[in-house]
Amino acid sequence: MHVLLLQSLSEMRKRLDLRFADSLTSREIMRRASVSKRARTALHDIVAAVERAYFGEHPAEAADYAACRTRFRTFSHALHDDPKA
Repeated sequence: MHVLLLQSLSEMRKRLDLRFADSLTSREIMRRASVSKRARTALHDIVAAVERAYFGEHPAEAADYAACRTRFRTFSHALHDDPKA
């Protein structure tokens, strides 16, 4: 799931030509990025799942990963389909 989050951030950098420090948290990056509501919601869901697994001591299960894959596809499509993404 963390790899999907990193890939999402990488796609934002490429697609939106964004520059942000590696030291920023995912939440800080989300606040600064000008993306569509669809993209923001999908990214938020990925961030929340990663935070639950890493910091909330919620063991990640197959369903969590599957949900993140779905959100990643939604995020990626939103970035590529929305010219204002």
